[in-house]
Amino acid sequence: MEQARQKESLVQCQIVELKSLEVRTHPPEVEYFANGASKSLQNDLLNLLSGNGSVAIRLLKHQQQINPGKSANWYLEKVIKTTQGDR
Repeated sequence: MEQARQKESLVQCQIVELKSLEVRTHPPEVEYFANGASKSLQNDLLNLLSGNGSVAIRLLKHQQQINPGKSANWYLEKVIKTTQGDR
């Protein structure tokens, strides 16, 4: 009986872990630029970078340093255009 309860508990923990993985569609670092920015632009950038959120963050931070005071969408558009131009 005790062994059955332990197995059930283990299965429940695994289900919770799987559900938490299903919720995430982008790496956690992508939240850095998610505030106030167009989801469409965010997806465009991530698709362009093959889902590499770390590179997206680095490129966005760089643009923020050299062009301070712009909107989140401006930075996304700038990085997208620059990245597309490099290809």
